[in-house]
Amino acid sequence: MKIEIEIPDWAAERQLTLLAGVELVARKSPREDYWEIKDQRCNFCGMCCHDFPTSPYGNDDEGRCKKVFNDNGKWKCMAGTKRPYNCLMDPSEEDFCCITYIKG
Repeated sequence: MKIEIEIPDWAAERQLTLLAGVELVARKSPREDYWEIKDQRCNFCGMCCHDFPTSPYGNDDEGRCKKVFNDNGKWKCMAGTKRPYNCLMDPSEEDFCCITYIKG
C-alpha cells in the first residue's frame, strides 16, 4: 500500500513514527530525508523484554517484563495499548534483534 500525506513543518522537525496497532511500521528521523520501512518483522524471541528496558510493570526473577508471556515459544506482550512508548520502538540496532528496515 502506498500513502501520501503532507506533514506540517512543525512535525517534520521531529521523529515521525507510523504504527499498525502497537507495531512499528515505519520511522523517519528529522536528520534524514528518507523513511525507514520495516522489512523483517519481529520473531518474538523476547530478548527486548528482558531488561531492555526495565519495565514499569516490574520484572520477573529472570529479568523479563511481567507483562510478557510465552505462547508456544513466542514471547508476547499482554500490555496491549498500555504498552510503554519506549516499547513501541524496535531494538533493531541491538545484535539480538532480527528486525530490519529498508530506506523508502
